[in-house]
Amino acid sequence: MKKISIVFLLLFVLVSCAPAGYRFSMLKPESTPNIKYSDENIEIFFSFPTHAMMGVEGTLQYRQYTGIGFVLKNKTNETITINWDRVAIKDAHGRSGNQVMHTGMKYNECSSLKAVTVIPAKSQTSDTVIPCYALQFRTGGGWVNPYWNISMLPSPRQLSKADIGLFMPLQIGNKNVDYNFEFQAVAQ
Repeated sequence: MKKISIVFLLLFVLVSCAPAGYRFSMLKPESTPNIKYSDENIEIFFSFPTHAMMGVEGTLQYRQYTGIGFVLKNKTNETITINWDRVAIKDAHGRSGNQVMHTGMKYNECSSLKAVTVIPAKSQTSDTVIPCYALQFRTGGGWVNPYWNISMLPSPRQLSKADIGLFMPLQIGNKNVDYNFEFQAVAQ
């Protein structure tokens, strides 16, 4: 009996030490617990990558989400173009129309015109979209080099549920198709 109690105590400690985070589901264009979407033009899978550094609020450690990751597959026989100057994120506080950056960009390029991404027919690309305002340059904390602190969502204590979105207009061949993806983040 004593061994079982110790096992349960250790299990409780391990589970309670796990960092808090969010569980994501898609609300639009289709409501689904999966965070993927497909139509005749594209197939897109989403992820919500986290920063290596944990956020801390009081005694709570929480995951810091660094943006909206995706793998976009072009299902057409046409070229797809992503114009990054038109892509926008709706954040957890309802702000939208924010400038974004994506993988491979430098911070000082946030307010500059961005190069387009071209996805040839029947191929795919992967990237992560980050709202420019979510980047904060910090030094200290025992770090030799400065590091970027990126967090799209606050601590789960501050916000137990949030709707976030990604507006991604695509040029498919010579037609424009606007995709508006919305997700719900629920604290876990």
